[in-house]
Amino acid sequence: MTRLGGVLMAVLSGCGGAASLEEPEPSSVAQTTEEGTEGSNTGRDTDDAGALPVLSASVRVLDPKLPGATPLEIGLQADCEATIVSEPQVELVPSATGVSFTGLAPDGGPLSPGPVTLTATCPDGSASMPLALWVVRLGAAGIDLTGPVEGTGGHVSIAWHKQDAWTSQVQPLWDGTPEWSRGVVDGGADLDARDGSPASHPTVSAETHSPPWGDGPAPSAGQGRYSVPAAYISGTTPWVVVTPGVSAVGADGTPVPALGAAEEGSPEVRLAADSWASGAGAWVPGESLVLEHSESLPEQLGHHTLELTWRWEARAPGGEWAPVPGEETTSHPLYLLYDAPTLADGTGHGDAPPLPWFATLDELSTALEGVEPDPHAVLDAIHGYIHYHPRVIYNPSIRAYSSYEGEYVYWDRITFDLTSWLDGAEGPELYCHSTSCLFHVLAGSVGVATDQIILGHDFRTNLLQGAGTGVWDTWWFYSHSVVSPDLGATLWDAAASSDGDGDPGALPADFSPNTGVPLEDYLAALTDYPIEIVSWNGCFVR
Repeated sequence: MTRLGGVLMAVLSGCGGAASLEEPEPSSVAQTTEEGTEGSNTGRDTDDAGALPVLSASVRVLDPKLPGATPLEIGLQADCEATIVSEPQVELVPSATGVSFTGLAPDGGPLSPGPVTLTATCPDGSASMPLALWVVRLGAAGIDLTGPVEGTGGHVSIAWHKQDAWTSQVQPLWDGTPEWSRGVVDGGADLDARDGSPASHPTVSAETHSPPWGDGPAPSAGQGRYSVPAAYISGTTPWVVVTPGVSAVGADGTPVPALGAAEEGSPEVRLAADSWASGAGAWVPGESLVLEHSESLPEQLGHHTLELTWRWEARAPGGEWAPVPGEETTSHPLYLLYDAPTLADGTGHGDAPPLPWFATLDELSTALEGVEPDPHAVLDAIHGYIHYHPRVIYNPSIRAYSSYEGEYVYWDRITFDLTSWLDGAEGPELYCHSTSCLFHVLAGSVGVATDQIILGHDFRTNLLQGAGTGVWDTWWFYSHSVVSPDLGATLWDAAASSDGDGDPGALPADFSPNTGVPLEDYLAALTDYPIEIVSWNGCFVR
């Protein structure tokens, strides 16, 4: 054992006595046997010197790098001036009850994870039982936001629509790939940077078209450094799979085990249960824990940031659990949806699987911000997003972004090229079938089921104002398409707005957005010709 005196020699008299910085004459350390109440750290009695100094601490595990960590208070009960010596040498600071253990070395740097032994000695050579403390490094390497089972319980699986910036290929966020990963920074450890400072939290990836790790395989917890959003149905409860970090950077600058070397007998640490409805348990580096959050998500749709607070407890020698000082908070962006997506599965025809895309949800999040989970309110918000989008101009003669198989308007299948639309590859002009398909796909991505309703045939319209035009005009249509959540009872038309002044065939016109309009009212405003619903279907995605 080495003396504390190289940095601070704490010479303490009595219980809570004042500290002196004078170094006493060296004295041998008498080893004691463990007697008395377990966990009390009581030494043997002596006839001449009275009770030996007793060191005590209710909390014996410390992560000095954990945000908000406070030193461990070490109590000293003795009737003699006592010197505290440690192995290894540490920084101790005088306190009202004795000293406090900062978890730092004499040079002010954090100690490596592992045991620290303190012993109080009297000038007569008598000594207390050694007090065992432990330095650890706590934190998550990876956090996977999920449900009781991946893709259940309100969790929604999502995908990127590109492999990289140039290659279109749907890339799902695979089951078990964490949305939040600390990675290894600058050749350090998964919890610390090379200089020993705590590794910062990953920033949220701004790339919503392709995975932040490129076209390679998805990393496991701690391998890559990234944060990507998750998706949930609003009002549900998130589950979390957390993988504890396995390594810190030690005092010598090399990676070391986060809880100290296994052969030294690491302390029992567990995740405190106060933030979790279920699942909190033993914190073992590299071994994942499945946790249910204690609170439900908001009912509103759009963006949400989930704050997760991580606290830990360690088992004391007497068997009780004591909180480890400090806590850590991680932030996780979420997309909150109305319900489970209702997209068509196009994989059998070379189209996309029925997963919403990161870029789609990101595009919609502002429009859906604060929208209540009501299907009509969601459709109104999506209508506004399309109709007033700066890249949407209604042109009934431009068939951009959609293609069909089979007879026109009675097609076997129609596919919307969402990838090209997100890239703006075919320009801003869309005709009604492309616009209704876009509406159908966006609504299905956030869990509102609609049909593409096709009206016809051969009719002249009344006055309409096409999206992005600001001009009232009439057209000769073979057909026109809109969307409906109720088989045509009510209709939403993002391509064109009607004249709602009671005389829809003549100027001046009174702008009337076509949102939730009953079928008969919509047809009366659209045309004086007798038309009806001639077909309905859904749109696939490419």
